[in-house]
Amino acid sequence: MKKPGKKSRGKETPRKQKSGARGRSSQPRVEKSPASTEPSPETPAPAFPIVGIGASAGGLEAVTHLLEHLPADTGMGFVLVQHLDPDHESALAQILARVTSMPVREVANDLRIAPNHVYI
Repeated sequence: MKKPGKKSRGKETPRKQKSGARGRSSQPRVEKSPASTEPSPETPAPAFPIVGIGASAGGLEAVTHLLEHLPADTGMGFVLVQHLDPDHESALAQILARVTSMPVREVANDLRIAPNHVYI
C-alpha cells in the first residue's frame, strides 16, 4: 500500500488473492498422462538408473569436472541436455570423450540408453 505523499517507484508488490482453496494457482496444473509415465509393452523400462544433466553453454566446465571424477562403472546411463546450435556441428562429444573413459554418444532416433555411457 502506498503511503500518502510518497511517489510510486513503479514496482508494487501484487496482492495475493484469497480463494477458498489454499495453494492453488490460477495456472492450470499439468499432469502426465498414464501413457507417458509407464513404459509401453514394446519398450521395457531400463533396469538401471538414468541420470539427466541439464547445462547451458557456460556449464561445460562443471560437466567435464563431473565426468572426470565419475568411475566408468557406475551402472548408470548419463544424458546431458545442453543448448546446441542446430546450424553448426558440435564438438561436445569429442570434448567430453577426452575427460571420461565412458563411451560418449550423440543421441539419435531409436537409440537405446545403456549403462556406463554418456549421451548428448
